[in-house]
Amino acid sequence: MLRIHQRQQWIYTSFFLFTLGFCTNTLGAGECPISLERECSGEHDFLAACREGNVAAVNYFLSLEGFDINEQFISGATGKPIHGLFLAAQNGHAEVVRVLVNDFNIDIDKTWQHNATSLFQAAQEGHPEVVKCLLDAGADPLQKLRRCSLIKKSPLMAAKQGRPFLRICNPEKWDRYSTIIAMLEKAIRRPSADDLATTDPNDDSSWLEKHPFLKLMKSSK
Repeated sequence: MLRIHQRQQWIYTSFFLFTLGFCTNTLGAGECPISLERECSGEHDFLAACREGNVAAVNYFLSLEGFDINEQFISGATGKPIHGLFLAAQNGHAEVVRVLVNDFNIDIDKTWQHNATSLFQAAQEGHPEVVKCLLDAGADPLQKLRRCSLIKKSPLMAAKQGRPFLRICNPEKWDRYSTIIAMLEKAIRRPSADDLATTDPNDDSSWLEKHPFLKLMKSSK
């Protein structure tokens, strides 16, 4: 009986060590049991999952104990560190972006090459669903890409440059970028939380200062 108990204990211990070793090796190597197309070779499977919009594979990594969602991995396309959120936003995978920004604590305005954000990438590539998701999560519409001290471009500028000159040229593309432009313009006009906290709703002086003509009309009564 004692021998049987010792054998069972050895089996359980071996299974635990095997599972632990498998998870550790998988996490370190970036291997995912879910099939991926792997558009770029030699990069972490988490990046590949975000690039391809594979929600199941993304969730697999997010469920691994010890996986850091904010870590950047080497891109198979550029050879430079990048976060999966950029790739998901760049390629228009709104569901992956939604998982990353809504369900997990990720630094949404983090930048990469030339100070570009995920919002900038989505606006430039013409992905309205991703732009909406990022704006709803609190992305800054005023953070600009900086190629040098003289060249700065906001997500709104990128969207306007991406829209065709005339709708008749490409109606579908014109509509996509027009939707993005409208969302960004609305986000830019939206008052911040600090502005709302310091504004007295009963005090119209600040508003009247911006409209002297109306102030004159009010005082003339």
